[in-house]
Amino acid sequence: MNSCFESIGLFDSGVGGFSVVKAIQEVLPNENLVYFGDTARMPYGNKSKEAIIRYSLENAYFLQQHKIKLLIVACNTASVHALETLRNTLSIPVISIVDDIFHVVSEASISRSIGILGTKSTINSGYIEKGFIDSYPDIHSLSIACPLFATLVEEGMENHPATLLLAEEYLSKLKNTSIDTILLACTHYPFIEDVLKKVCSSKINFIDPALTCAKKTKAVLEELSLLNPSCDLGSLNIFASNDESSLKIHASRFLKSFQVNSPLQ
Repeated sequence: MNSCFESIGLFDSGVGGFSVVKAIQEVLPNENLVYFGDTARMPYGNKSKEAIIRYSLENAYFLQQHKIKLLIVACNTASVHALETLRNTLSIPVISIVDDIFHVVSEASISRSIGILGTKSTINSGYIEKGFIDSYPDIHSLSIACPLFATLVEEGMENHPATLLLAEEYLSKLKNTSIDTILLACTHYPFIEDVLKKVCSSKINFIDPALTCAKKTKAVLEELSLLNPSCDLGSLNIFASNDESSLKIHASRFLKSFQVNSPLQ
């Protein structure tokens, strides 16, 4: 099979990676996508580094069975813990949701003071904070772990009063700061961006890395001459490691035509 016609593989712990799928469909509408949501083991944010690396490798091996030409780690927690292992193990290009985010955030922040919202595991890793220190030492960052946001999104509670209450609690640390930019360092969080905006200053910019990830994917495919030359709209096949009903509900809300398969079909 011509590798240009093979698929792009993506994985996340659940529905959060759909924010990346949506961006890929906008930037690369002719590419075929295979998405794996590890719903049986979500959330990743409270798991150990060793477990996350193991899950990520298993997810990648599953996607490779579907003839993928490139892998996107559409999960911040997996990216900060397993990216190096994946790149050292797989023979195909591996793109991460955290690639190039430091430049994008730096360009957006005038005050040079930013907030980072992520899972407990992502924040505790210090990976993103270190990235800013290494690349843009003039930026001051405040990291906030928001461990329950991903679960609320998975349960379809984006606009539930409980989500607003949690947002008020988590983001209370932003009060009386000069922060003008917030990085959404979890792919679930763009789905509650409207809620987050209700408890933040209107002057704060929210950065969703999904579009940056999509543009990076296009650049890599172009460089390797792997773009799908077809003019047809690409397909989207979605798989789950457990109950696929949540993925199906969210896909119908946010994505173009797709097929949801039985768990690990």
